[in-house]
Amino acid sequence: MCKGLHIVKRNIRKLNSMHFSHIGFTLNALESSRINKY
Repeated sequence: MCKGLHIVKRNIRKLNSMHFSHIGFTLNALESSRINKY
């Protein structure tokens, strides 16, 4: 039981880090496109 919960928590943390890196990638793309415009 506790072991399964530990795996779930680890997967949630991994998903969160992937989500945040995706947000950072999107922000970088927006910044570069803004720089290219001006």
